[in-house]
Amino acid sequence: MTEFDYIVFPIRIYHDDVLDTAEVYRLLQEWLALRDYTLYEKEYHVDARTEHNVSVYWRAEKKVDDYTQFVIEVRIKGNNIEEVTVKNKKYIRGIFNVSFESFLETDYEQRWEHKPLLKIWRGLYDRLFIKDKMDRFSEELRNDTYNIYDELKAFLSLKKF
Repeated sequence: MTEFDYIVFPIRIYHDDVLDTAEVYRLLQEWLALRDYTLYEKEYHVDARTEHNVSVYWRAEKKVDDYTQFVIEVRIKGNNIEEVTVKNKKYIRGIFNVSFESFLETDYEQRWEHKPLLKIWRGLYDRLFIKDKMDRFSEELRNDTYNIYDELKAFLSLKKF
């Protein structure tokens, strides 16, 4: 079974203003692509009754080796959103919460799960042989998560419409 080692528990950005969603999407996608993450949009939900609430869930994965991959989850929730026009360009106004969390996913291909002896060996392998490597991976993933968080936070505080 794939194991998850949580590195960054959800960190959030709260934004109650006008937002250029295309620019935010582009910023996040380019940042992740530049660092070799593969982005999957797992959910895009618009409240059917009011169409004023939106929820987006992204999962970015980066294969580090055959045993470990980095995962950054991005969740964007918009409430009370409405379309506004500023300087002949359409934007979205509302209350937005963006959260980032990350974890290391080990044995994501489930190669060690087929035989009980391999499962025991995997526990020893994790604790004795690759502990230093996993610590380096954890630090790298923590840095990536906080860097994308800081990048979006800076973008949102600089961008005025």
